Amino acid sequence: MRGKKRISSRRKKSPYDTKKITLYILGLVIIIAIYGYLAKASHKQNTNPTPTETQSYEFRKDGELKFISQEGDIFHSIDIEIADTEATRTLGLMNRKSMFNNQGMLFIYNSPHLVTMWMKNTHIPLDMIFIKEDKTISEIKPNTTPFDEKHLTSREPVQYVIEVTAGFAESYGIKPGQRVEW
Repeated sequence: MRGKKRISSRRKKSPYDTKKITLYILGLVIIIAIYGYLAKASHKQNTNPTPTETQSYEFRKDGELKFISQEGDIFHSIDIEIADTEATRTLGLMNRKSMFNNQGMLFIYNSPHLVTMWMKNTHIPLDMIFIKEDKTISEIKPNTTPFDEKHLTSREPVQYVIEVTAGFAESYGIKPGQRVEW
């Protein structure tokens, strides 16, 4: 057996095998890097606040609203900002840091229906006054909780909602059955 070559059971690695493995690993690294970059970019995009989440808004006087007693007497009035489009109704009083007691937001809908409101991103505790199509006060949801995402739905179809500072309705004797005009 002396002059005979031993046959190895091991196969000799060719330089092509090493190149294939290196290219395979390099390809995986590139794919992982691209995936990580895209995941980070996607996360960044979803967590960056939109302008409406950070922008502060000043009250804009669009008109004046009068509260009328059941006897027909005007007993109080406030300046109102009107929210009459989908965008302005959705934004509502979100991100407002304050509002004066003689100011409010009037939400106007195209037709009477059960209206649902919430306090998401709303810093100011509010009274929500739900108004029927004939401009009669249907109900009042007083002292709503800032940032609460619980839905506050009207008991009956309404066409308007007035949001004023919390305690306003009680302070000025605002009650269901009274009317409003603007």
